[in-house]
Amino acid sequence: MRNPMNAAIVDRDLKPHRAASPAPKVLLYSHDTFGLGNIRRTLLLAEALGQAYPSASLLIVTGSPMIHAFRIPPCTDYIKLPCLTRSDADRYEPTYLSTERAEIADMRRGVLERAVLGFAPDLMIVDKRAAGIGGELLEPLKSLRRTHPAAKVVLGIRDILDAPAPTRLSLRRARDMRTIARYYDEVWIYGERSIFDAVAEYGFPSEVAQKTRFCGYLKRPTCRIEPHDGPPRVLVTTGGGEDGTELIETYLEGLIALPRSVALRTTIVFGPQMAASDQQRLLTRFGAIADVTFLDFDPDLSSRYAWADVVVCMAGYNTVCELLSTAVRAVLVPRSRPVAEQLLRARLLAARGLFDIVEPDALRPDRLIEAVRRSLARPPAHVPVDLDGLPPRLAVIVSGFPRRSETFALAELAALDDRGMLAAVFSTKPGEDGLAQPAVRNLRHRVRQLSGPPAEQAAEARGRLDATRISGVHAYFAHTPAVVASDLARALGVPFGFSVHARDARKVDRTELHDRARRAACVVACNADVAAEFDGSGARIDLVPHGVDVRRFTGERRSPTGVLNMLAVGRLVEKKGFHVLLDALSMLRMPWRLRVIGEGPEGDRLEAQARALGVADNVTFCGAATHDALPYEYARADVVVIPSVCDRAGDRDGLPNVVLEAMASGVAVVAADVGAIGSAVRHGVTGLLVPTADAPALAAALTEVASSPDARQRLGAAGRHVALREFDDRCCTRRLASVLGDAYA
Repeated sequence: MRNPMNAAIVDRDLKPHRAASPAPKVLLYSHDTFGLGNIRRTLLLAEALGQAYPSASLLIVTGSPMIHAFRIPPCTDYIKLPCLTRSDADRYEPTYLSTERAEIADMRRGVLERAVLGFAPDLMIVDKRAAGIGGELLEPLKSLRRTHPAAKVVLGIRDILDAPAPTRLSLRRARDMRTIARYYDEVWIYGERSIFDAVAEYGFPSEVAQKTRFCGYLKRPTCRIEPHDGPPRVLVTTGGGEDGTELIETYLEGLIALPRSVALRTTIVFGPQMAASDQQRLLTRFGAIADVTFLDFDPDLSSRYAWADVVVCMAGYNTVCELLSTAVRAVLVPRSRPVAEQLLRARLLAARGLFDIVEPDALRPDRLIEAVRRSLARPPAHVPVDLDGLPPRLAVIVSGFPRRSETFALAELAALDDRGMLAAVFSTKPGEDGLAQPAVRNLRHRVRQLSGPPAEQAAEARGRLDATRISGVHAYFAHTPAVVASDLARALGVPFGFSVHARDARKVDRTELHDRARRAACVVACNADVAAEFDGSGARIDLVPHGVDVRRFTGERRSPTGVLNMLAVGRLVEKKGFHVLLDALSMLRMPWRLRVIGEGPEGDRLEAQARALGVADNVTFCGAATHDALPYEYARADVVVIPSVCDRAGDRDGLPNVVLEAMASGVAVVAADVGAIGSAVRHGVTGLLVPTADAPALAAALTEVASSPDARQRLGAAGRHVALREFDDRCCTRRLASVLGDAYA
């Protein structure tokens, strides 16, 4: 298991101010008022920092009334601020002291300023409130910037703060965006952009958006889940417990209403902030129920989660992180006041199939118990969610950018950027002019073209990076980009690696390729065919397919007609085998049409071949198309043909994008059995495979699919199922991010 905070980014933030110091200092501010979420998150970060830097000194400044109940990590101490309680989204009142709110505010500000200036941290991590409660951090931040200008200041916020409209208003009122722009170096969002894009939803201005990194949900330590033979086990917990009485009471009322034949072995954890009178009332009413255990509080619930078959709980951030880390079933009953954070989180995660949800206004004993039983009836969800914590920052070296045929690189770069891993992108040669994929506009301004031979390109990239913080250098393609990446990484003192795709591996001498792979921190192959180029090298090769956007290529189909509508997509080059396809078409005896999407040096020759074979009237060469036009093309096709061959130079396809796009679109596939195409197109299941460069066999396969619309529908449906299960680009890019995160951490 990886630490919840990746040590690489912490190291970069600690170096500038006190690089020679053997004992870096970190201050963590947690304003805690209601519940346990902020302080538990802060303690988790402190523990990870202490593990990464055993000689570090960590100081927590917090308003949590419960910090004394938790284990304080090594090398960590804390200062306790007077407690406040939030009465609404932006208003706080003294919790225990009969003192004017202004006097409490003055006390807190004074303690904070003396702590910040006296401790003089190298890194200050502020939880959630950029200016602190009531602006109490503004003067300390101003003083820190004046007296210790090299100190790094980071704002960490959970995945969701509140609904977008009130959050935008709250941020404006508190002038948080102005504070972030003025005093903060980075913003870390402890969540996943694909689940909730806080930057967009909360309207972060560009100067703040550029500082923001999505870090993934924070992975929690877990215990191994032990199987058991008894009745199902249910854990009911409400975090701090201050507002948990209704949830516990509702569950217990549902439990006693169950038939005697239904047994649920239950543990109830009240929480340290539940009123003693509420605890006593619950024990008086329900304490005698068989197979129910009551606990006051457990500061470490990891063993309880491992014990449970299902957890009934609210949807606080830390609770959700624990559930995701343990991969346990859960029924979420989110809090809806004073903010909508839990309600939004629960709905979004339930929509992904991760958990069940009972809406707060629908909370009744029968509905809650039914949700528990429904959850127990199915296996735990395995939808992947990013739990990697803070990511490394990479410089990426590509070949030409942009290139229309390399949509895989574009999608993966965008995914790395979404995860905050993309620090810089350099290209070793110009990209293509003309039409560009729509997603290019978000990355084009980030790409810097290098000039000269590889050594000069590496030196230029080193100069352009200047003070940019880099954890590693990763190349797309095994030839020139990998050489530049290796040289640049050596100059920066960081590891390098590369992704290998097809022809690029065969452009490099085998001995040199294997040596390069052994020196790399990681080598990522997109299919088994290209991975085989490294057989005997002794290097570790991670197999990560590119994947396909199954949300854009949807499987919507038009009704078949009496004409077989065929589609071929790819560059007009020899290895795509379009010349073999034209030969096969000349042998067909049923009505057909073919659309060819793509351009390339073989275009004129292919058009001449079509005329010579007498099939030109049925073939439309459409030229190049951007990726956003392709779903329409697949939707109107009855079959997609991939007639790939090994060309005279020895180049061949691996697993071309068109295969996965066609399968995701629910279109029957007829393909040549070359490269790694057979890893996705399973003969007779998801498509038909024919020997490569065999026009008669290809013609026979096309005749077969033309004769049976039902068979085409069956092949297409099975293909989409495989695309969803094995090649969903969200899963593939998460896998890639995980591989790169481990390699460059």
